[in-house]
Amino acid sequence: MRREQGPLSYLRKKSERLFVIEDTMPEPDFLGRIPHLLVLRYLIFFAILLRLWLHRAEYNTLALSLRLVVIGLMGGLVVATTYVTLKPYLRRSRLIQGILIVTDVAMISVIYALTNNPETDFFLFYYLPIFTAAGHLRGRQIAAAFAAVTLGLCAALVFQHPSEQHTLAVSGLIWRVFIPRELFFLAVVLPSAFVFQRLSKRESEVRTLLNFKITVDQLFDEKEILDLTAKTAVSILGADWGHLALLDRSTGMLAERSCIPKGRQLLHNWIDYLGYLVSN
Repeated sequence: MRREQGPLSYLRKKSERLFVIEDTMPEPDFLGRIPHLLVLRYLIFFAILLRLWLHRAEYNTLALSLRLVVIGLMGGLVVATTYVTLKPYLRRSRLIQGILIVTDVAMISVIYALTNNPETDFFLFYYLPIFTAAGHLRGRQIAAAFAAVTLGLCAALVFQHPSEQHTLAVSGLIWRVFIPRELFFLAVVLPSAFVFQRLSKRESEVRTLLNFKITVDQLFDEKEILDLTAKTAVSILGADWGHLALLDRSTGMLAERSCIPKGRQLLHNWIDYLGYLVSN
């Protein structure tokens, strides 16, 4: 009897095919099957467009043209990021993600500066590069990305030309704008970014284990089950290779089941030799 597909199941499978999502690979850009960072990028882009439209009467021809150029560049960045997200080998590249983070910080800082309002909520858009860094980078690289966000925020505040109603003294910029925003990033944005990263990783591991269970239930050959077990363990742990050995009671020797990536035949031979030494 054929089971009817619900709308959520249909969208999930559609997303898997569109973004080529692999259950065995962690996907920091995705929460489940939802490309949350890409969705956030589109929301930011449309929020900037809306802000420009609502305040268009405040700009002269030159100021409006400048903002339209920046909006055009940001639109091009959105298109480029969409392409990167669609290609697994690109979205998993730390170099590509690093370039996107630096570009995002620069674009958001320019947009922030062009608001000419130090107390605008546009600083929330820095969520995007921070979340990207937490998902794709490690240790010092994340610290460097956060430092870039801090420098971008400082530059945006320095190069603003606020009107009289938004003008603040230097002390006001520091205590009312800069420090509260930095504390917000440290206390809220970074922890939440790491939580999203952990959720994405755990969700990937659960999918891998579920697929493992489904596949094992269909296997009867002992060798195939052990090989699949080793491969699944290597995938979840992110190891370079895996080695699984069981004691053969009839011979008293170890029966090996290994998962060796391509190009590691030499390593495979060493594992065989070590297994032979242990078994004897």
